[in-house]
Amino acid sequence: MAQTYTLNWLKNDLRKSIIDLDVDLNLLDSVLGLACRYHDGQFREHKEGVAKRVPYITHPVGVAKICAELWPEAELSDRLEDILAVALTHDLLEDTAISIQELEQATSRRVSELVQVLTKPVSAGFVDRSARNRAFLDTISKAGASAKFIKICDALHNLSRPESMPSSLLKKTIRKAKRDYLPLTIDPHFTAAIRQRLEATVAESEKKLTLIDERGPAFDTLEEFLRYCVDRASGKVLETHDIIDVLLELPGFSMLHEGTVPDFEKFVLVDWLEPVSQNHAERYTERLLENGELVLSGKGFERKVVQNLNFQKVFLLPLEGSVRDLRHRHFFVLGCDTSRCPGWATNPILRAAIAILSERQRERDARELADYAEWVTKAGLDIDPRSAAELRLTPEQIEHLARLIDAAAIEIGAILVGVDLIARSLSLRGRILLLEHRIKDAKSAAVKLVRRAGGDWGALDDLIGVRVVLLNDKAVNDFVAAFQAQCADSGSVWNADMGLVEGSSEVAEIKSSGGYCATHLRFRVTNALEGVGGVNCEIQVRTVFQDAWARIAHETRYKLPGRGSKRLQRNLKDLSRMCNEADQLTNELIE
Repeated sequence: MAQTYTLNWLKNDLRKSIIDLDVDLNLLDSVLGLACRYHDGQFREHKEGVAKRVPYITHPVGVAKICAELWPEAELSDRLEDILAVALTHDLLEDTAISIQELEQATSRRVSELVQVLTKPVSAGFVDRSARNRAFLDTISKAGASAKFIKICDALHNLSRPESMPSSLLKKTIRKAKRDYLPLTIDPHFTAAIRQRLEATVAESEKKLTLIDERGPAFDTLEEFLRYCVDRASGKVLETHDIIDVLLELPGFSMLHEGTVPDFEKFVLVDWLEPVSQNHAERYTERLLENGELVLSGKGFERKVVQNLNFQKVFLLPLEGSVRDLRHRHFFVLGCDTSRCPGWATNPILRAAIAILSERQRERDARELADYAEWVTKAGLDIDPRSAAELRLTPEQIEHLARLIDAAAIEIGAILVGVDLIARSLSLRGRILLLEHRIKDAKSAAVKLVRRAGGDWGALDDLIGVRVVLLNDKAVNDFVAAFQAQCADSGSVWNADMGLVEGSSEVAEIKSSGGYCATHLRFRVTNALEGVGGVNCEIQVRTVFQDAWARIAHETRYKLPGRGSKRLQRNLKDLSRMCNEADQLTNELIE
C-alpha cells in the first residue's frame, strides 16, 4: 500500500525517534504543522521512473530524526526541542513564503536565528555561486556548534536515498558533503562518531553512484522539456547552479562561461578568432548581445580552432533581472552542438525555461528583500536593502547600527571642539593646513562589521573619523602630546565634558610596508542614546607630505582600475621615501 504521509503519520514517525528524550511534544507538533502547511505541494527531486513523488516535508522530518539520533554525540548549549524545531523549519525561509516574523512567533527567537543562519543568502551581490557558498559556510561556522550540527544532519539526510536521486543531483550532493560539510564535523563539541557517520554515508553513496546507469531524461519534444522544468520547479527552490544543471541535461549543450560579456570576450572568445580579428572582438560580442546567440563560422573565426570545438554555436542567457548596461550584466554562455541538440532548443525557449525554473527563486528573493526594506526603513538606516541582504544583517544589527550612526552625529561636534582646543593650546597658528571629518556611512560600517570584524561592534574603531594635516613632524608630536595630556587629566574638557571612556585612548604610529605613514589617535566617547553605550573615534594626524602620499596612493589604487601593478607599487614606495626626505627637510627649515 502506498505511503500517504499525512500529518498524523509524520507526527508518529517523528515521535518514535524521540520517545525516550525530554522534549515538549506539543511544541514539536505545532512546529511540524507549520512546516507541513508551508511545504504543501512541494516534492523532493527524483529520477525518471520513480513511481510516486515524495512530499518535501519528509526531508525536514528526516533531518529532525537524525538530530535526535546524534544528539548524544554533541554537546550543545541549545535545548534539544529547539534543535528539532530548527530541523523541521530549516528550509522554510529559503523555499516558502513564510516571513521571519511569522516563523519567530510560531517558534522562538533562537529558532528563527538559527534558521536564518541555515538559509542561503540571496544571489544579489555575489559574482558567482562559489562566492555565495563560501559566505554561507562562513556564516554557519561562525554561528557555532548548533548550526553546524543541524547542517551536518541535513547533509546526512540528503544522502539517504541515492537510488531515487538523479545522478547529477547525487554527484553534486556527494561533492558538497565532502567539500563543504565534512570540515564542519571538526568541532570540540562533537564526538568522532559524527564525522565517521558522514564519512561512511558519503562512501556508501559513492558506491551506489557507480552502479547507477542513467543516461538522463530524454526530451523528444518541447512539451516534454517544459513539463520537466515545471516538475523540477515544484520541488525545492532552485538555485542558479540547479537551473544550469537542468539546461545541461539537454543533449548537445555544454557550459562555457559564467560572468559578464567583456569577461567572455577577453577569456574565451578571442581564442576562437584570427589574430587580425582579435582587436575587434567587441563586434562579435555586440552581435551576441543583440541576437542572444553567435554562430562560430564565417569571417574572423580561426577555422582550425573552431573545427576542433565540440559545438558550433553559443547561446547567451541572463542570470539576473534587467540591467541597463548589458555589458555589465551577469550571463552564462552555453555551447551548442547543432548536430545533437533538439531543433526546438532556441534562445527564446531556453529563456522561457529559465523563467519557469527561477520563478520561486525570484519570489523568495523578492520576499527577503521586502523584509530588509522594512527593517532598514523602520530603523531609519541609510543603506540600500540589497546591501543589507547581501551582508545578511539581522534586524538587531540594522537597528543598532542606525543608533550608532545617530550617536556619532551627536558626538562629532564635540570631537571637533576638542581638536580645536588642542590647536589653540599649542598656538599652532595656521600649522593645521587641513581639518576634515566624516561619519562612516552605513554600508561601509556594515561591511567592516560583518566581513572584517565578524560581528564585533568594538571593531568599528573609526565610526567618527577626523583628519588633521600639520606642517611638520614637530607639530604632529606636539598635537599627539597634547591629546595624551587631555586624556590623562580627569578634569579636562575631553574627560569632563566629552565623556572620554577611561582607558580607551591609544596612540598608534602607522608605517606600513606599502608606504603609508601617519599617527592614529583612537578613543571612545560615551553617548546617552539607549543601547549605544559609546562611539569609537579615530583622529589621523599627518604631515603635509604624508597626506600628499596618502591621497596619491588612494587615487591610483582605488580610482584607477587595473593600476595595481608591481611597477606602481615600486613607484609608490619611491614616492614615500621622497616624502619622508621632504619631511626631514621641512623639519630643518621650520624649527
